[in-house]
Amino acid sequence: PKNPACPLMLGMVQRKLGKLDAARASLVRSARMDPDNAFAWGTLADIALGENHLDICLQYIEKARLLQPENKEWRLIEARALKRKGDPAGALRLLTPLDSSQKREAAVARQIAECFALLGRQAEAASALADAAVADAVNADLAYEAATAFERAGNRTRALDFATQAQILGTAS
Repeated sequence: PKNPACPLMLGMVQRKLGKLDAARASLVRSARMDPDNAFAWGTLADIALGENHLDICLQYIEKARLLQPENKEWRLIEARALKRKGDPAGALRLLTPLDSSQKREAAVARQIAECFALLGRQAEAASALADAAVADAVNADLAYEAATAFERAGNRTRALDFATQAQILGTAS
């Protein structure tokens, strides 16, 4: 009963099973037992984000980020919350300092692209998706998303290149 890992693991399992109230209770218990456990705070933040409780999400993720400031997942959760709150520039300030390999990961690239697009910077949005599509050259969905982004940016040549790649890879879109 005094081991904070037990309610942490229980909370993660409950979350996977869709029992969010029970998961939240277990994770809060774990966080109270071990306030320096970033995983408890980060998971609570992710649950709050999923329920669109943005202010609560930002409170929890702030604790996780204080404990693990370089953790990419915590940055991504905070960026999603900021974007949803209408602060895509703030989200970009969190994501653009990531190293280039992390920025080419699909989830990160999509968030960066969405933020750039919300700021009206379509070419930069397309470039972020293109970098990810090139890094994951067998991902048809990323190639298609890059093609769509280049189309929005007015670059038909690059759009056709990525659309062709997506078609060859077998995208459903």
